[in-house]
Amino acid sequence: MPVKQTSIIGILYVLLSLSGSLLLVRFIFKLFAVSQNIIYNLSEPLVAPFKAILKPSDLVVGATFESYTLLTFFILLVVGGIIAGIVSYISHKNSDYSVEV
Repeated sequence: MPVKQTSIIGILYVLLSLSGSLLLVRFIFKLFAVSQNIIYNLSEPLVAPFKAILKPSDLVVGATFESYTLLTFFILLVVGGIIAGIVSYISHKNSDYSVEV
């Protein structure tokens, strides 16, 4: 039995939502100098590839504007949307040729 398109896209959207929320919480916490190591540790693998591209800016003592976190968030949105579109297109295209017996 093939997996339904809606379940694949639903799982994808849940993962994107959780990752995006985690990145936004990280950005806000860094912006207001909140010390929550668990948030930073969980989101570190997502932002690590972009740390070399953009450097953080210190605003006031302890507060940091992490531009690479925002970059990661927007790239996650774009790539996730593209993947969801591809999955939707492929599953829709395959359903046109399927025959039920």
